[in-house]
Amino acid sequence: MTQNTKPEPAVGDWFITRRGEVLEVIAINDEAGTIEVQYYDGQVREYDLESWHMLSFMPVSPLDGGFLPPQDKHGHTRRAIPCSAGAKA
Repeated sequence: MTQNTKPEPAVGDWFITRRGEVLEVIAINDEAGTIEVQYYDGQVREYDLESWHMLSFMPVSPLDGGFLPPQDKHGHTRRAIPCSAGAKA
C-alpha cells in the first residue's frame, strides 16, 4: 500500500513548484473535485484532484501577507524556504 505524501490543500495555503513558481490556493470545490490556485504573477488556474496530486511542489510560508520569492543580485528568483512542521507564518 502506498502512502499519499502530498499535502491536502486548504484555501490560503502557499506552495512552490520545482520550477520556482509560487502559488496560493484560492478556492476548493468539493462537489466538482477542483482546486483553484493563483500564481504569484496573477495567473489563475483550476486543477482537478488527480492533476493536483501529480504536481511536484512543497509548502511555503507567506511573508507579511504576501509571498516574495528571494532573488539574487541579478534579479533571478532563488529557491524559497519551505515551511517547517508546526511553524507559524
